[in-house]
Amino acid sequence: MDQVIHAFLYGVVGLMFLHLLREVIGIKTHTVLVAAIAIFAASGFSILNEIIEFWAAVNIPDNGVGGYYNTVLDMIFNLLGAVLAVVGYGIYEKLKNKTIFI
Repeated sequence: MDQVIHAFLYGVVGLMFLHLLREVIGIKTHTVLVAAIAIFAASGFSILNEIIEFWAAVNIPDNGVGGYYNTVLDMIFNLLGAVLAVVGYGIYEKLKNKTIFI
């Protein structure tokens, strides 16, 4: 269940970065590059969460945080969630508006 939550959360973060880049900053061209930046920004942001979990694992006894195996699984699902959300949104937008996104 932990990995599903990670995938969902960083899917939302990926969409947040995509919105920030396209609507707030106003980058309307280079859509594949913007999507890739949004995905990698979400993955980079997820590292903060993993650092906090690592800090808890090192400093708090009986913390319930998994070891290295759990950390790597979390990072994989963080990336997977961001990829699925951003690419899924791109496909949805392409089908809805008949525009080229990805």
